[in-house]
Amino acid sequence: MGKQNNYTLLFKPYPSYISKEQMRLICHISKQKARYLLKSGLVPCKDNGKRTRNYRIAIADVIAYLKDRDKNPAKYHFPKKLNDGQYKPEYIARMREYYIDKYREYPDVVKVCDLVDMLGYTQQTIIRWVSEKQITAFYRKRTYFIPKTCLVDYLVSLPCLSIHHKSERHINDIKEFECLYTAGNED
Repeated sequence: MGKQNNYTLLFKPYPSYISKEQMRLICHISKQKARYLLKSGLVPCKDNGKRTRNYRIAIADVIAYLKDRDKNPAKYHFPKKLNDGQYKPEYIARMREYYIDKYREYPDVVKVCDLVDMLGYTQQTIIRWVSEKQITAFYRKRTYFIPKTCLVDYLVSLPCLSIHHKSERHINDIKEFECLYTAGNED
């Protein structure tokens, strides 16, 4: 009898849906890691939009997470940060390489419509980033042009990494990078 059989015992003491705090205690993880797993979609949940007690998590999804975590620990790897909340330089450097490689096929200067395709965010969101000067862009003939290097600079910046409601494509890119980063560090 392995660990996996013990997880089904969680159905008895817990209701069908639990809170983030209950999930954290069951999984023996920090509050930050629980929030990361829920916001990234690694553990499915319903977010009711409230500031507190906003997650409703099916106990079956928590059990599925625990079983998969045993088989694929790298998939659930928590991003590497320093104690002050900043990401480690080697993590950022590897992430920069990942994005440069990922967007190699795109031209050196892209338009907002290209960013919609690349990142999965709406046009309004990208224009807001440009107007807030989070991404450097040039305005010519009623169109914003963004140098690809400036895009990559933004994608590895703390403001971008701290976006609370990331697009599905952005979440998938981060998951893919995390798997590659973890696999590269195990060598």
